[in-house]
Amino acid sequence: MFLAQTFAEKELVIFNTAEIPLVLGKTLEEDPQVRLVNQSTTATRKPFTSLGEVRNAAIDHADGDLFVCWDDDDLFLPHHLEQSFERWSACGSMAWKPERSLFSSDGGKSFRYASNSMEASILVDMTFVRLHGFSTEQSGAEHVQGAWLDVAKRENQLTIESVTPLESYGYVWGDGLAKTSGNIDHPDNFENHKKASQDFGEGIPLEPIAFEELLPMIEAAQAVGKSS
Repeated sequence: MFLAQTFAEKELVIFNTAEIPLVLGKTLEEDPQVRLVNQSTTATRKPFTSLGEVRNAAIDHADGDLFVCWDDDDLFLPHHLEQSFERWSACGSMAWKPERSLFSSDGGKSFRYASNSMEASILVDMTFVRLHGFSTEQSGAEHVQGAWLDVAKRENQLTIESVTPLESYGYVWGDGLAKTSGNIDHPDNFENHKKASQDFGEGIPLEPIAFEELLPMIEAAQAVGKSS
């Protein structure tokens, strides 16, 4: 989905905290826009204790001026970054998000419109994210609880606009994967998520899938706009 974006100036940071390292395949290894970081501990060699701590460490490896939370279990249509950048450039705020996004409860087979924080739908100034950071209180709520998104809302630095029927981000549930946002209040949410995330690729280098494999999900998402 990242490689299919119509926006040219982009960078993807894949931040792997598992003790088993990942390796880029030849296609991605030769792509300067894709960066893989294997880092199983904090800079002080202590175990990560929250998703917010992981995200704070990950952005240290990013060179871009803007930030998008590229959650790897969600849907990003090819025009996502281009549309977000155009809207952000015109809004005059530190952060921009669509009024609605898409939501799937069946693993991407069908979608509907939904409205909540949808943090991964937001485009925000990277300096602002670095300044206010991510919260380390609860994994799954790391964007708020005093973090950059809370500050943006408080300081009226979050512009929310309708883009219907061109919604470009889809929040995907029902795919059998563990979700940190699904059990935020559990004191062991971070550790439980790690235990449920044991697919380390079996040593196979990371390579992009064929774009055709994404078409059923993309078409299901686009069908929502056509029927509205």
